[in-house]
Amino acid sequence: MFGRSGLLTRAPYLFVAVAFVVAFGASLPLVQASISAPALPAIAAGGIAVAALIVIVVVRALTHRTHDLSGEVTGVTGLLDGERKTLTSERSHSDQRLRDAQEQRAIWYEKSGVVAAADGSALATLFPGESIVGRTVQELKARHGNAEWNFRRAVAGEEFTAIEQLPELRVETRYIPLRDGTAIAGVLAISVDLRERDRLEHALRESDERARRIFEEMPLAAAFVGVDDRILLANRPFCDAVGLDAKQVSALTLGALTHPDEAEADRTIRERLLRGEIPAYRGAKRLIRKDGEILAFDATATVLRDVSGRPLYEIVMLKDASGRAHDEQVAAHFSRHDPTTDLPNRVAFDERLEQSITKMTGEKQRLGLVAFDVVNLGAISQRLGRAAADTVLRELARRVSSALSDADTLARIGRAQFALAVARRGAAGTAEMVEKLLTAVADGFAIDGQRIHADLRLGFAMYPEDAEDAEQLLRRAEAALHHAKRNDRRYIRYGDNVLV
Repeated sequence: MFGRSGLLTRAPYLFVAVAFVVAFGASLPLVQASISAPALPAIAAGGIAVAALIVIVVVRALTHRTHDLSGEVTGVTGLLDGERKTLTSERSHSDQRLRDAQEQRAIWYEKSGVVAAADGSALATLFPGESIVGRTVQELKARHGNAEWNFRRAVAGEEFTAIEQLPELRVETRYIPLRDGTAIAGVLAISVDLRERDRLEHALRESDERARRIFEEMPLAAAFVGVDDRILLANRPFCDAVGLDAKQVSALTLGALTHPDEAEADRTIRERLLRGEIPAYRGAKRLIRKDGEILAFDATATVLRDVSGRPLYEIVMLKDASGRAHDEQVAAHFSRHDPTTDLPNRVAFDERLEQSITKMTGEKQRLGLVAFDVVNLGAISQRLGRAAADTVLRELARRVSSALSDADTLARIGRAQFALAVARRGAAGTAEMVEKLLTAVADGFAIDGQRIHADLRLGFAMYPEDAEDAEQLLRRAEAALHHAKRNDRRYIRYGDNVLV
């Protein structure tokens, strides 16, 4: 019912009870000699009753059973005796720990190493469908090698936390020695299933990495500024703008980089932001580069706070105001040009084709339109990557453009498709241009030490013979291209089914 250590700790109670009974029995003759006979039976009965009461109290102390954290009987007797204040305090503390974390599970070891009780312990996964109560540390060791070592550390009086890898489960276990006075009476092991924590930590790391990459790669200059105005972190555009590296920037305050004429106003704005008087600031800001150049920015600043509202740091984002006109020009350019090859895109080509047809009609000239496709571009991209495929497109555009006159127009109108308007040439002149185009790419392209060949298929149509307007001319050139691809021909003129 109880271990040897429990019996030894309760020996004083038995000794007192037995000693009292023996002493009482031995004293009866003396008492009898000095007390009158009528009173003797009552005194004897009272003494025996007191002795019996003491024995009952001791037996209850020895046999009293406690309950574990889930209300089940532990079988560890007497551990919650009123006299064991230290142990009671430790257990109450453990109870509170368990109440504070629903995912915690407890296991109770006797000092001998036997599992006395378990409240859904993680170690139960070692014995699916079975109870681990009554098993020894040695049995647990057979399936969990660290069980015995961790138990012995705790029995030696060490309170510690260990990460334990069980089959299909990782737990963090807190080992707490349970003291009965000055002696170790057992061990409480409280485990927390780390799977959800690991999942959340992994998700958090991924989120942090995404945020870091966004911060580093964003086109705007950005910095995190502490409440003391020290720059905590700055991205590459910020460092490039002020002409310093990240280490040099982190040694400065934002005020040190601010134009002197704006320093006082800047401090006032920051103080109002930190006090929460304004939610954000948007306005002009000037910084001074390392070389003394003055930079103009459109600035946005806001403050990040903790749950209590205390300011943590200021987030400052800067857009180059001096280059606004340039940015607008770039945006306008790429609204009509392909960003990979810098050739006119479909929108710009349609306009130029309309203009060319109008001009050729007035001059009574002919216009050839060639549509061609890099049919193996997808294979190049899969084998060498998108960057290699883009290199092929850029080099192809460069070589073809070098063979054109000022009146000709080359455009990229699809992922792998191009269009070429050939001015003032008949069918023979357009076919000659097609041959030049094929010759320009015949040697292939050197990329990363490899020779890559672009497999082209072409179709062309003539204005005014094959079409009445620009839209019809492009549609018929594309029809010839598709016919060449289906029949594995290098190029075909619209309406011509013979390989040229």
